[in-house]
Amino acid sequence: MDADPAVSRAVARDLRRKYGEHYGIVRAESGPQALEALHEIKLRGGEVAALLADHRMPQMSGVKFLEQAMDVFPQARRVLLTAYADTEAAIRAEVSRWTQRNGQRWWTPRRPAATSKAWWRS
Repeated sequence: MDADPAVSRAVARDLRRKYGEHYGIVRAESGPQALEALHEIKLRGGEVAALLADHRMPQMSGVKFLEQAMDVFPQARRVLLTAYADTEAAIRAEVSRWTQRNGQRWWTPRRPAATSKAWWRS
């Protein structure tokens, strides 16, 4: 989920190209919409491997979304994206002990996520 629709589409497109053969990719435009999708996946007996969220969202911060998503899928990897050097968000995420990786946004509509390869292998 990302506040910028172009970035959200680019992330989903790149993930589908790389992982779509083995994983379903679900895109949401808000925290509440993403949480609803997670609950539906859970009700159908599905699993979630990873959750990606932009930190600055209009209805719910990425930190808040990922905290609530942990209640639904506690084993899913979680990634907080931010286009800003938002150390306050990173500190809150570390303190709440849910983050595996945090960094500045590396996905842009014009530049695929080459740096994501290392994260997925870890």
